[in-house]
Amino acid sequence: MADDDRRVRDLENALASAQADHQATLYAVDKLANNVQRLTTSLNSLKKQFAAFVEEDRLARNMQFAQASLIDIRAQRDRQFGHYDTVRRGTIGMLQAMDAGIVTESALRQAAERLMIDTPGYWLSPAQVALAAWISDSEELAKRALLQAMAREPNKTALFFSLVLARHERYNATAKWMYEYVSRQDPMALSREFTVVLDAVAQGALGGRALQLVKERCVTWYEQLRSAEDMVQEQSLRWLRRMSRNQGRLADQFSVLPRICPDWGSVAQWLEATTVYEQTERWLRAQLETTVDQQDSLHQRVDGVLRNLVTAYDGDEDSLRQQEVKWARVIENSGNHAIAAEMQEDNSLADEPRADFLTLLTTIGLTPENAGASITTRQFSIRLANEWIVTAAHNLSIKSRDDNPQSVNVRIGEWSKALSPQGDDNDIIHNFTDFVDRQVHDEVGRLTTIAPRCAFASSLTVLIAILAALSLKWLAVGFLLPVGSVEVVFLVGCFIWLRRAQRLLPVRREERRKEGAARKQAGVANLRKAADEARKLFRLWETELAKERSLVDFIHEQAAQADPLLMPAIQAEGPPPSSAEVIPRAGDLLPNMARNAESQSGGDQSFAFKLPDWDLLPPHHIEAYSQIGLIE
Repeated sequence: MADDDRRVRDLENALASAQADHQATLYAVDKLANNVQRLTTSLNSLKKQFAAFVEEDRLARNMQFAQASLIDIRAQRDRQFGHYDTVRRGTIGMLQAMDAGIVTESALRQAAERLMIDTPGYWLSPAQVALAAWISDSEELAKRALLQAMAREPNKTALFFSLVLARHERYNATAKWMYEYVSRQDPMALSREFTVVLDAVAQGALGGRALQLVKERCVTWYEQLRSAEDMVQEQSLRWLRRMSRNQGRLADQFSVLPRICPDWGSVAQWLEATTVYEQTERWLRAQLETTVDQQDSLHQRVDGVLRNLVTAYDGDEDSLRQQEVKWARVIENSGNHAIAAEMQEDNSLADEPRADFLTLLTTIGLTPENAGASITTRQFSIRLANEWIVTAAHNLSIKSRDDNPQSVNVRIGEWSKALSPQGDDNDIIHNFTDFVDRQVHDEVGRLTTIAPRCAFASSLTVLIAILAALSLKWLAVGFLLPVGSVEVVFLVGCFIWLRRAQRLLPVRREERRKEGAARKQAGVANLRKAADEARKLFRLWETELAKERSLVDFIHEQAAQADPLLMPAIQAEGPPPSSAEVIPRAGDLLPNMARNAESQSGGDQSFAFKLPDWDLLPPHHIEAYSQIGLIE
């Protein structure tokens, strides 16, 4: 009997040792799991750092390639068209020399003739020769040079002499050149230099007669093209895309929803899309309320417009120039081709050599730097685009209302629900707490003397008990003990193990209940904050959406101040027409030009050179204009 007691104690000690080993194993497993988690976190961080390094290296190589390509394209353009820049600089110098009077007429003529020889095929070379012939009173040479310039590039030639003659207050001749220009234009395919015309109109650089002629033609085109629904929709779409980029940050005002809302990214994007109204109004105010310093003298105003015309690149430079713009945008975006391509797509219409009148106005309003437009012309174009801006704002509002999720989904563990601004917080919280209570109840119910987390220990204990029983049986046989005593020892061991497990069961259940209570407390706190943030989210959405009215009112106010096509010009030939006056029709306008022709010649006494009484006029002007009443 004493031997049996000793064996039972040994078995009890073996079971206690097995449990201690099991606890040590669980601790080692937990420690290993923590180490694995830390290793995974470190690997993820290292992966992100490596990806960032690869991306940074890729962008750096893109930058180097773009910079080298840009240098190569500019060198190529300089080789092919560098002589154009020489003529352009010479033209600006000739105009300044006419003011200063420090260069002789013969020197100007020789310089112009030299550029004519050195730059074959370029329209500005014969235009310079005609200008030099006019200064030196060589009418026959001027006519031949004008014919050559018109044959090479009729549109820019007509604009050039319109501005030059307006600069010297030869308004009748200016009107004839401008009529020559606008008569050639197709409102569906206007070239880039028409931006120069709008600049001249907006700055009052043409004189009243040409100004009214251009305005009347613009009104006709504007009203004609506004009836094309697809074209108007395209302008509204371009404004919508531009306005969509005017977004502010609102997601930073939320702390809980970003953590427990599984689709927070789309919700935040939907919310921040409504900030376009305030941001767009601020952007438009910066454009439309900018004070433009107007030069006092006419020739200063004209010189700025002339410089834009003369220095603008020509059609045969388009291919190289577009490549130059492409690589410049890549450099501007630090080597990121994706963003550069997106900018290229947004500005693709601005890079087209020709565009319809409405598209040109939109391009000037959105990207005046691409169109080469002045601030005044941009204001002019934005005011004309008021209907398209209002339509774009309305479409954005419709989309935001259609995308309204009505509620915000939240997830805490395995529980999920939708928070709505009108919902009852207590119902949501009660639903959550009931879910956690049921979850804890199920977890506690699954805890038995052989808990899942103790499966390893249970298996090990049973295995030891079986081995012990077998050992005792062999010993019993060896010592001729009764076989039944083996079963007794085994049962005693199992009983001891069950007693120990039973004593630990309430502790484990209490731990689960405490964990559930803590989980429930933290979840309720998060839910209350999330419900408050959900209400705040929808309030912000309504507040930002209501700012559409402010934007629309501002645009209407700007459009109602004055019809941008009827703005009086700054001119030197008399008082501007009142805003109540109606633009005369072409048949009434052109005869008025002729009646004032005499009084406008010779109005250049403030310049250093004494210009001749005759004007530079379009070739064959007598036959062409006598039929429409410009020449009496």
